[in-house]
Amino acid sequence: MDPDKPFWRSAKTVFLLLLASARRRGDIHAIDPRRVTFTRAGVILEPYPGYLPKIRSTAEGEARYQPIVIRPLSPFTDDPGELALCPVKALRDYHAWAERRSPGRKRFFLSLRQDGHPVAKATISAWVVKLLKFAYRHASEEDARLASTSVHEIRALAASIALQSNFALAEVLRAATWATPGVFAAFYLRDVSGLRDGLHVLSPCVVAGSAVH
Repeated sequence: MDPDKPFWRSAKTVFLLLLASARRRGDIHAIDPRRVTFTRAGVILEPYPGYLPKIRSTAEGEARYQPIVIRPLSPFTDDPGELALCPVKALRDYHAWAERRSPGRKRFFLSLRQDGHPVAKATISAWVVKLLKFAYRHASEEDARLASTSVHEIRALAASIALQSNFALAEVLRAATWATPGVFAAFYLRDVSGLRDGLHVLSPCVVAGSAVH
């Protein structure tokens, strides 16, 4: 895999952003590159004006405008290999690359086939599936189940890892824009004890707005 190739750069950035934010695909697709703010504390990503989230309850009141806030890994590691998986670094690199390719673009992620056009939501999902299949091509049968993980399932895994790593439920719900714990508990909560322990051994990562290290 060549990280500088357009597909791998795009897929890696989308995957790390989905994991780090635990947000819906539509929220990721709606990011406005003109409303992206990098700070020492991370990056703030806001949607284009007038964007309506998929779920009505999050489209009303202040929650409709809740930005995506991503924290960096740099406070927890200085290892170059681990920092290569920092979502803030990936977003910064992608943002610079995409702006050179399509100055003044109106969506954060670009199509790889139609130069300068925003990527379709379905393509975001296809990128992630292809990336995971490549990453797990030599994995054990047990681990290879993650190769078919959907964007929806990444949202569930990110929130579940954060919760089972002792982050407050309120923080997880706020990051994923769930108004109450009912939907999370019924449809998204997963037993990720084995996966979580593996993450602790391998490297720090950012999930659902929090760093696991």
